Order: sequence, then structure tokens, then C-alpha cells
Amino acid sequence: MKNKTEMKSLLRTILEEAKRNKVMFRYDAYELWNWNCSDYIVEWGYDIDQIIKTFEDIDGEGGIQFLQAKFFDKECKYGVKFNHLYKNISEHWGGYENDNFNAEFLIKNKNKISYAINPNSKTYNITIGEGNDNCYIDEEDAVGFLLAGDGFFRWDLWNNGVDCLSDYTSSLIELIDIEKIYTDWDEKEGKFQKGLL
Repeated sequence: MKNKTEMKSLLRTILEEAKRNKVMFRYDAYELWNWNCSDYIVEWGYDIDQIIKTFEDIDGEGGIQFLQAKFFDKECKYGVKFNHLYKNISEHWGGYENDNFNAEFLIKNKNKISYAINPNSKTYNITIGEGNDNCYIDEEDAVGFLLAGDGFFRWDLWNNGVDCLSDYTSSLIELIDIEKIYTDWDEKEGKFQKGLL
């Protein structure tokens, strides 16, 4: 009799659930930029094998980031839609001591935000305003905004099974119910190891 039990890895199980829920993913692009591995930065999508290949090539511990498909920028497939980018900037950036940035400045210049993102040419920049009345976001902060997602988890290749999942954001509970996936997989894996499946 053929065994009908299919046991997939926890990583594949999580990413397949994300795909079913229209939540795109990729290896953490900011992390790759920070490690000077821009060649590995890919567009948002559902390519599980690409993530596995990146883990094999990079080795060790890394992050996987997630983005709801509705925030995906079809014109610049590495980044998010403008409104999502604007929301992130307005909530998480306060400008620098030597510039004229404040909340009113951002609101006034919402339609005067320009940005560029291209991992191949290592171009990441954001400018708010125009002419002499502008503010530049430095590259490190710009990369953080341009390559950000809605959530992430950390994956540690030096562990096994559920211990590979070392940390995740609370937003993943809402997006894909990562806690339920984790718990169900752990229970199934325990039964599988004991020969009960």
C-alpha cells in the first residue's frame, strides 16, 4: 500500500500558505544590500526555490520578507506602490537635524516625492520636494523604505525542524497565521518521526 502522507519542510509549508493568501515573499532584500550581495535581490513574487537557492548560497541565518500582493508595484517589481511607500515614510522617518523635514513638509510635498530603485545598478534614492525646497533621504534609510515588506521571519539553517524558525513579526499572524502553521507542522512532524502517519 502506498503511503499517502506527504511531509513538506516547514519553510515550504509557510511559503505555500503565503502564496495561497496572495502574500508575496523573497529573501530579505535589505539584508542582502547590507551584506553587499545585491546580485541576490529579486523582485517580489512566489518563487520558493529561489529563496532556497539563496539560503544555500549565502549559508547561515537569514530573513524572508513578505508583502501583500495589493501593495506590489507592477512598474517597479522590486518595490512597493507609492501610497505604501508614502505611509512608511510618514510613519517611520523624521528627517535629519540639518534639513527642513517635518510632517507638514511631507504632506505638502506628497506629490513631489521621487524615488529610484534598481539593485542591478545599486541605485536607491528618495527625494521629497523639489528645487531648493527639498529633502534627500540617505541611501541606507532609502533602501530600508524601498525594499521593505509587511512582515518577515528569521530562518536559521544551523538548526533543524521548527527550530529553524527563530523569529517573526506579529503581522505574519494576521497575514498567514504563522503560529498555526508552525504548531500544526510541529505536531505532524512529531507524529511522522514516530511513524504514526
